[in-house]
Amino acid sequence: MAHERLHLDESQVVVVMLCSLAVFAQSARAEELCIVPSAANSRNTTILCTPNAFPNSVVGYNTEGAPCDTRTGLNCTTAGNLAVWTISSSSQDPYVNSGPLQVQSLYLWIACTLFDDPIQLAEFDLSGDLPVVGFIPMNGFSNAGTPTEPVLSVPDCPSGPLVAGEIQVSPTVSVARSTWGQIKALYQ
Repeated sequence: MAHERLHLDESQVVVVMLCSLAVFAQSARAEELCIVPSAANSRNTTILCTPNAFPNSVVGYNTEGAPCDTRTGLNCTTAGNLAVWTISSSSQDPYVNSGPLQVQSLYLWIACTLFDDPIQLAEFDLSGDLPVVGFIPMNGFSNAGTPTEPVLSVPDCPSGPLVAGEIQVSPTVSVARSTWGQIKALYQ
């Protein structure tokens, strides 16, 4: 089967260029995923093994720019950070919270708790324009909720930092990975 090149006149090339730019502008937008209070009961809490319940401080994920963040500092010794949960693109570091996604997985971390108290339960929602398609609990955690409304428990009362699960996402694909020369070559 022979391949033929498509020949366009100058006005058609301009239309193709404008359409390509419109697709690029729409699909290259930032996407984020945030940890928010549960829609079912407004909870955004962690229950420690002591057992005391504390509100969570959270750091979400953003493909461009700053992630959604309710921390009052960088760690749990700062007043107000009783339990810090994060969404990271790294399975090794809880604070890789922004940047282009190289894979379709993010990681939910219990980054730390006040005085390193171990945890046993947590409840919150995952919300944003970065579509969640699955959640796989890790390191002994189990999920009695859904991928976007996790109700997490862990029997061994670990303390952070620890990955609680893999969040499977379906990010928007950007044409930004193609150079203008590659796109233009299709129409010459």
